[in-house]
Amino acid sequence: MTTVTVRSVDWYRDQEDVPVARVRADLDKYRTPDWMTEALVSSFPAIKGSVLCDPCCGDGRMSMTLAPRFDGLIASDIDVEDVQAARDWTRNRFVTRQIAQADLTLPAFTSRQITNVQLLQHNLHQSGFEPSGVWTITNPPFKHALEVARCALAVSHQVALLMRATWLEPTEARRDFLLEHPPEHMLYLPRWSFDGGGSDSVSCCWFIWGYPADVPAIRVWPSRPSRK
Repeated sequence: MTTVTVRSVDWYRDQEDVPVARVRADLDKYRTPDWMTEALVSSFPAIKGSVLCDPCCGDGRMSMTLAPRFDGLIASDIDVEDVQAARDWTRNRFVTRQIAQADLTLPAFTSRQITNVQLLQHNLHQSGFEPSGVWTITNPPFKHALEVARCALAVSHQVALLMRATWLEPTEARRDFLLEHPPEHMLYLPRWSFDGGGSDSVSCCWFIWGYPADVPAIRVWPSRPSRK
């Protein structure tokens, strides 16, 4: 059995001999700015329901922005320090929630996620809340985006993933998935630097499956906030 050591970004920053690029390579950690989440729900206001799943929750700020639209939260991240931060951020924001450290690349992750959703829906129903849909909304690490997409569609029929626009390219790895599960809606966002160093070389998009309303398939968010 291979032992995986999970380290936080702060651990890497404290190591003088570890280059900054290693932090990105190991954890692929880019925080989602609030405006990108707000652009999603402003453009697609029917995104709401009983349960929000965020399998790459980071420190929980996306879940915080989405909290008014959902009763329950199931969230996870590989970084144990981020998991604690997410618990702090989302305290008292949901009727019920489950936030845990987990590796979404493990084979058992999807089946466990499905079970967790069923249990959370049952608990909400017992508390008098009517089931009204499950959404998986997250910003996955780019190198594991295909795994996240497969898991998300297995867990919930309604999915929104924040990814580079180039993810739509039918590479050998993604071709079969995209042919079988083409995104039904896309929201193009202006370029943004996730590390504060200028702008990214590629635009990001929200890739959306299962949106329950008749709206244009492709939408564009017109502007981004200026950096101070």
